[in-house]
Amino acid sequence: MAAVKVTFAGGGSLSFTPGQVYQFVREPALAGTTLCLYDPDLEAARLMERLARRAIAEAGADLKVEVVGNRDEALSGAAMVICPIAVGGMEAFRADVEIPLRYGLVHSVGDSVGPAGIFRALRMVPAFLDLARAMERCCPQAWLVNFSNPMTPICRAVARETAIRVVGLCHGYQNTLWELAEVLGVPPEETEVRVIGVNHLIFFTHLSHQGRDLLPALREKMLASPEYRGHVTNALYRLYGYYLGNGDRHISEFFPCFFSDRSAGGARYRLTPNSIDSRIQSRRARIEKLKAMAAGERPLDIFGNERAVDILLAHLGVRPARFVANLTNGTFRPDLPPYTLVEANVGMEGDDLHFLPGDPLPPGLVCLLTQRAASQELVTQAAVTGDRDLILQALASDPMSSSLTLEEIERMMEERLKIT
Repeated sequence: MAAVKVTFAGGGSLSFTPGQVYQFVREPALAGTTLCLYDPDLEAARLMERLARRAIAEAGADLKVEVVGNRDEALSGAAMVICPIAVGGMEAFRADVEIPLRYGLVHSVGDSVGPAGIFRALRMVPAFLDLARAMERCCPQAWLVNFSNPMTPICRAVARETAIRVVGLCHGYQNTLWELAEVLGVPPEETEVRVIGVNHLIFFTHLSHQGRDLLPALREKMLASPEYRGHVTNALYRLYGYYLGNGDRHISEFFPCFFSDRSAGGARYRLTPNSIDSRIQSRRARIEKLKAMAAGERPLDIFGNERAVDILLAHLGVRPARFVANLTNGTFRPDLPPYTLVEANVGMEGDDLHFLPGDPLPPGLVCLLTQRAASQELVTQAAVTGDRDLILQALASDPMSSSLTLEEIERMMEERLKIT
């Protein structure tokens, strides 16, 4: 196979670059591939370069790794661009989360929906559009694989505004599948799964092992154990009859009732506000761990389950792929708006990336997903244009803002927009 180039735009990512390196070094079909790391934070990129070199050496993989300081040079000739950036870093994230909190709006994560997710989209979408337009110049045939949040407006904006092929990957589905397989006593790699939803709000519509339907056993366990996998997941499973992926902290932000005063601000459901200080401490600890691994002072312990490598192998014609991804709906689900960024099972052969057949949805889920998709489409338009009226409308239409007056929502917006 001809050697190819894979560019990491945001190659200094502590959370995603190590896991992707892990996937590439384990794939012999990609012998000769160059992993090109680009990041404005050159120190972080150099750390990932040292870590990657050690992983390549220990695996005996035929891969090259390089750090390139010029973005256009890094993109030039790439077959795939992997992007796990976080514009503004932790301090911007702090403002996203803590300003709404002053208005009584609790975010247990704050990177996808709710006012914090909208504020994040206002930073992230323009950065991704800038990257995609650079790709149109430097590598127009490359796939853009997005790992960043908010997944929905980022992918929708790139798909709407540029000619770049974009796909969004999220590890929430895979993590949930592993948990369910362990509970049900089956190997996760042997399960047949179908999911449908929007990012961070997906429903398992089919789960089987060797032809045996596992959903009845799962339902029995859930109903028998109210504490299993959190109160939010359990409550919504009872409500909709389908198991949800991604965990309580992400799911709950689509349903403000879990943070209401009658829910003790989330405490009743074991939800707490996102702590940016805790995240900063965790990040510092991760940096030290990665530095020690890169220096050979501790065993190499990196792992990732976002399968960008499968997309590349399909793109190169090595083998077809089956995975779960985020793509614009189009005509796939006529019961959902065509602009919906659907997270569901997909197949890929060559550059033909398409949804696989799914299961019918009951009216309750169609209503829920349609409402959330419409809200996220408005967020996308607001982030693309920067129009303050659209930003205010997006904030007002988000369910989490329903406890505020319009005047309070506007003050919250103005307070956040004053901070870069």
